[in-house]
Amino acid sequence: MPTSKEEYLNDALQAKDLDTKQSFGDCAGCFNGGWFATEKQGMLKNTRPTNWENSHAYALYALYKLILSDSNKAINFGLTEDERIAAIEDCIENMIVNLSDMSYSGTTSISLPEGGLVAKTHNVSYNPIWFTMFTDQTWSYNRYQIGNIFEVLAYADVAFDLEKQGIQLPNISSSDWKADEMFQLGVNQLNYMLGVNPWDVSFIYGVGDKNDNHPHHRASNPEGRNAAFIEYKYVTPVGALYAGTTPDNENSIVPSSMSWMEYMQSEASLDASAMLLSALSIVSNGGSKYYEKKCESCNTEDPTPIPENSAYASTFLYTFSEMDYLQLKIQNTSFKKLDSVVAYFYFEASEEDIDQCNIMFSLDICQTVDLVGFNKDCSNADLIRSNLLPEKVDESYNKENKTYTWALPIVIDSLSLGSSIRVDIVASSGTKIENKCLTYNIPTEVDISKSWSLTEHSITDKEPIYYAGVPNWDKDEVTPAPKAPYIVIRSKAGLLWGYGPFDTTNDRVGIFYMPIASKALIQVNSNRLFVEAEANGSKTVKIFDLLGNELLSKTFEGSSTEINLAPLAHRGTLVARLMTNGKLTATKAFKSR
Repeated sequence: MPTSKEEYLNDALQAKDLDTKQSFGDCAGCFNGGWFATEKQGMLKNTRPTNWENSHAYALYALYKLILSDSNKAINFGLTEDERIAAIEDCIENMIVNLSDMSYSGTTSISLPEGGLVAKTHNVSYNPIWFTMFTDQTWSYNRYQIGNIFEVLAYADVAFDLEKQGIQLPNISSSDWKADEMFQLGVNQLNYMLGVNPWDVSFIYGVGDKNDNHPHHRASNPEGRNAAFIEYKYVTPVGALYAGTTPDNENSIVPSSMSWMEYMQSEASLDASAMLLSALSIVSNGGSKYYEKKCESCNTEDPTPIPENSAYASTFLYTFSEMDYLQLKIQNTSFKKLDSVVAYFYFEASEEDIDQCNIMFSLDICQTVDLVGFNKDCSNADLIRSNLLPEKVDESYNKENKTYTWALPIVIDSLSLGSSIRVDIVASSGTKIENKCLTYNIPTEVDISKSWSLTEHSITDKEPIYYAGVPNWDKDEVTPAPKAPYIVIRSKAGLLWGYGPFDTTNDRVGIFYMPIASKALIQVNSNRLFVEAEANGSKTVKIFDLLGNELLSKTFEGSSTEINLAPLAHRGTLVARLMTNGKLTATKAFKSR
């Protein structure tokens, strides 16, 4: 709130002894002193949109609304009525000239009153189709358009007030301020942001029927994670502005020749949202012209609490030099350090295979990633490498195949808060020398993709989590590896994650942090999409492209379904959504090839 201290207004508008190399003038738009009169042409922006750096429009609007709009306010700050009128003229003239500098190079324009800075234009031009105005760059295009919109609406608000008060200015003789036309221009420009644009997409998240699916925002990633960070419950950043791109041929991006995937500028920022809020506050003052469409199927449950000790495993399988590699990631999702961490990979092999080194495991890659996403080589690689010795699971003999189930311990040791570790383990064949297996670096005949930890699992009493099986890793993969519920993680021998075979995880007690069937699960493996959910109620799986176009819909009853993605003509990043009784219960972004 204004303090009514005269020294503040003096510094802003009247002081002539400030060390600013001030340039004073005696014309409409030439402030008579203070910080509003400097060597940089006072409050003229010089063809730069309003943004975090160029706040001229906010200063001019605040000057009028807080002080100049009312005679009594001005008197409290020590201004005479003549001084108030002169300052209003300087203020409105600067607003007009700044808007004219933001004009689009088109023929549609609004002529505003002249009589001040005669060397400057007083026409506000805009795109006749999309109502957009000038920006100095195409990156974060909407961000700068929002600055223009605020400027248009701020002018309209001041102009309405001048018309209402019937104020006559000394050098600007016309009182045809075009307040209605400028206000309508601002409304049309906001409509562009709300969906009246070439893509029929609202650029304001959480508002309208369609939004971009993947905001560049640390706390609002639809995958529920940011790189290697702790998982979180996805919440749409309602009110944030999609930075967007230009619909204008002159700015090199042409909607008819480019796909939505190329409009990657989806960054959401506080300064853009603040400008949007400022513009909307002017529009809504005296009557709400916009409303937020309430989500009828949003998940209103509280975010899943993170247990004190929790972690999860995810994995890919890939082949290099004809040998199978297991890429395993262990993520600490707790809010504390986890000590004495060991992951267990379960596979099937005969005693002869193990004894004769027909299957052996060695560490190839080991990387850790900390809470803020920095990666480095593991400091505990030697510890992991020296403990890759299979252990036979008791009472696991398979008479038909003459094999046992074996547990391969991966001794991680410790994981700090929010950190993760990636280990790539190669399965190969070798020979035994002095009671140790040495690799020949040739493929093993044991198919580890058929192992307990990696094969497909149906839901049974002993296998309570559906798992589509380990996917094959592609170097162009854009989605993280799916969680692997049949790899086990322990800390200080206590169970954190996973279901092991036979009685290996019969000590399961308390909270178990993993996606159980009742919470719904979507997985993609090659060209198949698998869905697992509660058996109650009718369910629908819908697949969309990033523009929000529905590509496929399948309704089913029961607890699971499978969708063949191969017939889809669309390739690239897609989004699958599971609706149960009309409510969204799961979503997943994935890449279709």
